[in-house]
Amino acid sequence: MLFGRRSEPAPSDGDKQTFTQKGYGWTISISLDKNSIAYNYASRSGESSFSVDYEQVDPQSGSYVEKNPLLLSSALLILFFAIVEAVRCATGTGMAGLAGLLAGTATGLFTALALHGRRAFSTIVTAKGRMLIACDKAHDEILRALHTRRVTVLRGKYLQIDHQNLPRAELAKYNWLRQMAAITDIEHAQFASMLRGGTDPAPGQRQPPTISLN
Repeated sequence: MLFGRRSEPAPSDGDKQTFTQKGYGWTISISLDKNSIAYNYASRSGESSFSVDYEQVDPQSGSYVEKNPLLLSSALLILFFAIVEAVRCATGTGMAGLAGLLAGTATGLFTALALHGRRAFSTIVTAKGRMLIACDKAHDEILRALHTRRVTVLRGKYLQIDHQNLPRAELAKYNWLRQMAAITDIEHAQFASMLRGGTDPAPGQRQPPTISLN
């Protein structure tokens, strides 16, 4: 776990889950309910907040590493003074001990920057903006909860064949569900076979078997 980062327990309020991640100068809050996600990222540089439906959440996640600008600036400044003092020492006008102290301090700061000055996140693209999820001990739990709720909502709303819709429109729906990782390739093939083969079942007939993704 990276320095200065912690997560608070995820309280559950009935059908709602809330996660809070905190680091040095930033806080992430994610609330998952039946139909949508409420997201908030607050830092010293600003705040991003939005609510988005599960249908508008990309199933794939990326990665992002943000350097700590304060540590980087401090280390560069001290390194600069160390170089200046070293030049003065070489010309006989500087203090060798001070140059060594500054150089050692700069080295220590750069080491601290390398070890603790990076903020690692997973990124999830949505229609309302990008979500950041810190790579801490709660990271995997948050991703699992988000995936489970998203898949559950999509399957609950769109899995069954709509007999009032045209077969080609239903096929487009199942193509989209597969792209959203809400149905398996096997399920997609079963629905596509029924729709393309002109065997769209009557309302009372059995739907193709499905596989749970939870």
